[in-house]
Amino acid sequence: MVLPPEEGWRGALAAADWIIGDHGLVTQYGATTGVPVLLAALPEHDVRAGSLADAVGRVAPRLRRDVPVAEQLRAASLLHRADWHHEIAARITSQPGRAGVSAPADDVPDPGTA
Repeated sequence: MVLPPEEGWRGALAAADWIIGDHGLVTQYGATTGVPVLLAALPEHDVRAGSLADAVGRVAPRLRRDVPVAEQLRAASLLHRADWHHEIAARITSQPGRAGVSAPADDVPDPGTA
């Protein structure tokens, strides 16, 4: 399934058993979910060493055209490091696992009075 870049990706990541993506942010966010990630594209010339895309690229296997996708998904599941997503999540946010938690109402200024 190909999702429109402006919407739809959050739900798809939440429901995914695997993620196949490129070196972009949606794939990087997907890497924080704990499911295996395969990279369909990683243009080495566009990826800065030490960046989050580089970190994902060092661990995620590349999707190959000469191997059936189902076989690659099985292999990715077998080789998947269960703790890897914690490393990626720690680089994306200072509060991993709390994206849906709102700040206390007292800490949030009222837009009409701020």
